[in-house]
Amino acid sequence: MFSSSVAELVFVCPACRAKQNIQNTCRRCGADLKLLAAAKRRVDWLTKQRTLALDAGRQDEATRHTRELRMLAGSVSDS
Repeated sequence: MFSSSVAELVFVCPACRAKQNIQNTCRRCGADLKLLAAAKRRVDWLTKQRTLALDAGRQDEATRHTRELRMLAGSVSDS
């Protein structure tokens, strides 16, 4: 559902497969993407926060972010 492209805020509509920037409604089919958009934004934020925590040596905080990332995004590496 989320694109692995370089563009961070691009994903694919699960209903019609249209590639698009993150938004609340699909540009092609009109599907409601509010929850997906919110989840994608949260994953992006958690990834950045985890990196900052690791860089600062805050392992407990990084571990909390990794746990939440696994719940939202599935497979997430520990590094």
